[in-house]
Amino acid sequence: MRKYLKYDAKSNMKFFISTIASFVILLISMMSIKTIGAFSRTLEINSAINSIEIIVVVVFILTISYFIINSFYKDLYTNRSILTFSLPISAREFILAKLIVINIFYWLLVFLSVFLFYIVGTYLNTKILLSLVFIMILINISALLVFLYMQMDRYLFKRKISVFLIFIITAAIFALAFFINKNFLLLHNKIILKNYNYMAFVYSYIKYKGESYINLTGFIYYILIFLGLFWINTKILKKDLDLS
Repeated sequence: MRKYLKYDAKSNMKFFISTIASFVILLISMMSIKTIGAFSRTLEINSAINSIEIIVVVVFILTISYFIINSFYKDLYTNRSILTFSLPISAREFILAKLIVINIFYWLLVFLSVFLFYIVGTYLNTKILLSLVFIMILINISALLVFLYMQMDRYLFKRKISVFLIFIITAAIFALAFFINKNFLLLHNKIILKNYNYMAFVYSYIKYKGESYINLTGFIYYILIFLGLFWINTKILKKDLDLS
């Protein structure tokens, strides 16, 4: 797996570099706006900075989404698949290597984004860090759902059926998350049997009676979903490609 991991990381190096370059441009833009703002009070600095912050978030989402899709696509739909699956690597190791590279890229984006927000006075704290870990789990689930769809489309079903099935699976995952978080919310120091925060299933922290609590229900549920999707993807890949 180590050799494939290095190979996959090297093959994405150009994309890594171009991403860093994009964030450097945003960094220069932010620093320029702050510098100009120090000499001119007529310019709406806060508005300009807020616009760049929104751009950073949008770029972050689009970049990680593209990276996940492209990462699996090139190993299932292009000639690269011939080389990839001729390597002495198991289905489990292949998926694990993919997820490691995706997570490296995610934390690279996080580091660049945190640095950009630091420039404008938004600092990293424990709450934000825990939220980033929660988002990382959701991104890993999204990556496995993307791979599951591609496997179904490539090996099992027609495209329309694959799209329908992955939609149903995704909807079921988040519908169950909503139901569980609504009726049984395990926090880091208490249990709430009836929760009226209907968006709790997508939050790492929950506000209850004015206090913030870690949403352990969300963490545990999504980790279990991740493990389930990982197992399903491994079984399908091993069966269809006869990987040992």
